[in-house]
Amino acid sequence: ILEQKERKIVLTPHPKEFTSLWQITMDEKVSVSDIQADRFGFVHKFSEKYPHIALLLKGSNMLISHKSNVWINPYGSAKLSKGGSGDVLSGLIVALLAQGYSAEDAAITSSLALAEAANLYSGADFSMLPTDLTEQLSKISESEQM
Repeated sequence: ILEQKERKIVLTPHPKEFTSLWQITMDEKVSVSDIQADRFGFVHKFSEKYPHIALLLKGSNMLISHKSNVWINPYGSAKLSKGGSGDVLSGLIVALLAQGYSAEDAAITSSLALAEAANLYSGADFSMLPTDLTEQLSKISESEQM
């Protein structure tokens, strides 16, 4: 899949998943703490080898990389560290890709929408469910108009 340059590909690993991806693609074993200590370096090296792939490394500050560009989404939240948040993110990305967005624009826009939805959720961080995120997504355009 990683070699298919004619397709729009977006990968959305969290740091643990990225260690596995790194070992498979770079034939080098790294730890989560290695990744966390040099997130920019690892994302940049991956994008050098796979410039046709948009990579979104999840974390409190999501990093999106494509070709030689790296974007930072600084609006992350501890609320997003729950299971299912990544599924909502993937759904957003796929929906935008289906509408014709480029891989990098789908990743950037989706990460911002997900962060905004989490920030709109007024419940406790530990209690947010993926369904709460999707409910908050419908409110984003309303909050932008206020």
